[in-house]
Amino acid sequence: MDEDSSTSVDDSWIDVAATKLKDQLPKSFDAPARKGIIERNLPKVYDPLQKQQQEVAKLAVDYTPIGTVADAIDAYEGGDTADMMSAIFGILPVPAAKPAKLVQRIGDKWKYQQHVVEDVPLEWLQKIYGNNFRYDPADLAAKIQKAGGIDEPLILNVGKISRTAQLGEGNHRREALRQLGYTHAPARVTVGHEWGKGKPQWKGVADDIIPKEGEYFKGEASPSEVFRSLYKELYGE
Repeated sequence: MDEDSSTSVDDSWIDVAATKLKDQLPKSFDAPARKGIIERNLPKVYDPLQKQQQEVAKLAVDYTPIGTVADAIDAYEGGDTADMMSAIFGILPVPAAKPAKLVQRIGDKWKYQQHVVEDVPLEWLQKIYGNNFRYDPADLAAKIQKAGGIDEPLILNVGKISRTAQLGEGNHRREALRQLGYTHAPARVTVGHEWGKGKPQWKGVADDIIPKEGEYFKGEASPSEVFRSLYKELYGE
C-alpha cells in the first residue's frame, strides 16, 4: 500500500484477506469449530455496512497483540497498516478453538431415537427457556460423572403456530453438563402448535423456527431441522 491508501482498503484486498483467513484455519478443527472461527471473523472483514478501517481494526484485535478496537483504529489511521497486515497474515496464528467435549450416551433408550438426536452446543442451548430447578444440578452432575454419561436426550418443544420454543425436558441436565465442562448436549425436538407460548423467548425466535403454520412438519425432528441458526452453526450453510 502507498501512503495515500492508509485511510481505505481496496475491495480486492478484502477478498484476499478473507481467503488468507480461511487458509489459516487448521484442518484438524472439527466442522463446528472451523465454522465458529469463520463466522466470528470473516463477516466483520467484508461486511459492506462496516467502514473498511473498522474491518481492519477488528482483524487487528483478533490476530495481533493490539488490545482494543480503539488502539487498532489509531494504528490504522496512523499509517501503520502495512506492519499490521504483516502481523495479521505473516506472524501470528489464528486463535485455536476449544475442542468439543461430548457426553457419553449410555443405556438402551438411544437406539429408538438416535435418528433425531444431535449434539447441540450448550452455548446455543442456553437461550432456550427451561423450568426452574427443583434440586441442585450439582447433585445430578455428580451422578452423571459416576455413571459415565446420560441415558436420554434433552427435549426441545417447538410451537409452529405460536413461533415459540422451550426446553421441555433436561433443564437440570443442561446445567449439570455445563458444570462438568461439556461443550454439547444431545437433544431432540418435538414439534406442536403452541409449545413455549407465554414463556420467555430470545430475539428472532419466530424467524429462527423452520416449521410453518399450515404446512406439514413431522412431530419429531433433529434440532438442526427445526432451527435455522443451529443448522448454520453446526453445518455452516
